[in-house]
Amino acid sequence: MPDYSFCESVSATPKSPWCIRPLTDAEQKLNGGIDTPSLCGRVKPPFGWDLSPPVSLRHPSACRKCVEQFQETQRGKLSHANTTTSEPSRY
Repeated sequence: MPDYSFCESVSATPKSPWCIRPLTDAEQKLNGGIDTPSLCGRVKPPFGWDLSPPVSLRHPSACRKCVEQFQETQRGKLSHANTTTSEPSRY
């Protein structure tokens, strides 16, 4: 199961950006009623639905603010993993 999904607000137009939201155990909500907000805050639960294409940061419709937030989140995970991984002592 993916961790994130593209989503749209119920007020989306054909030119609206595709936002990114974290998924919960409930998985994608393709018919509406999302349960988490988009990373940029534009799409709020339950007023949106998920889109079926997998998240791609290079997708031309991807919301720039969501992409930036997603990249910061991923950098934070990598940074945290690097600081919590300890190597065995050589002494």
